[in-house]
Amino acid sequence: MTGLRLGPLGQISRPVTDIDRAAEWYGKVLGLPHLYTFGDLAFFDCGGTRLFLSVPSGSTPASTTILYFRVPDIHDAYQEL
Repeated sequence: MTGLRLGPLGQISRPVTDIDRAAEWYGKVLGLPHLYTFGDLAFFDCGGTRLFLSVPSGSTPASTTILYFRVPDIHDAYQEL
């Protein structure tokens, strides 16, 4: 057993095929507060956890969802993992 303790989710990264349609769905249909958009990236607030939407690059699988956990020290967490 390791000493690493993951904290709460800080961000969820979700790939989408059309950033404008996805932003409309998450913002207008689901009612999530829109934080900001930058090019093909859009960010929403999910009750304190940030939702990060992006159009995947050619090397990123279209079905990859990434969970970002908060940790006290990212360098220590990296070394432990």
